[in-house]
Amino acid sequence: MAIDLLRHNGQDDEVAHLYRLDMESFVWVVVWICLQYKERTSRTPRPLDAWVKVDAKGSVLQKRDFLADPPAPRGTTHRARILATVNSLHDRQNARDSKKTLLDTFETQLSDRMADSTLGTSQIAELEQKIKQLKIDVVEQSDDAAFKDFTETIGFGSNDIDAVVSRVRPL
Repeated sequence: MAIDLLRHNGQDDEVAHLYRLDMESFVWVVVWICLQYKERTSRTPRPLDAWVKVDAKGSVLQKRDFLADPPAPRGTTHRARILATVNSLHDRQNARDSKKTLLDTFETQLSDRMADSTLGTSQIAELEQKIKQLKIDVVEQSDDAAFKDFTETIGFGSNDIDAVVSRVRPL
């Protein structure tokens, strides 16, 4: 499951359904399969077994730790692709979280300082500009853009995807 959905507001159904979250959930399933199994047989030891022994908050911590230092054993099928995908996921997650934290900080500073009149006009304008830019930066990508980025990250171009889709038969 996507990290944003495992956090408190995600558990309370306060997170909008986004294509990015579906893709992230898919990545976690692929990571699980590739790292827990080798040649259709369960690995011993299984590097991700701790994930099934924790609650949602623990799962967030386990996944964040994994993103920082993925334990992909040599001989893992598509190891390089998995690591590239995980690294991309890590970079995106950190960038988004950092921008959201910075946005919250600036909004709080602006609110607090306007209330006690400790900011000059130029300082207010500077904070408002930073807030405006951060709000632009934290806007989610469109589904098409998120899908394109995802397929490029895992090493598939649009021609590869079109070829797979053309082989799928309608139900």
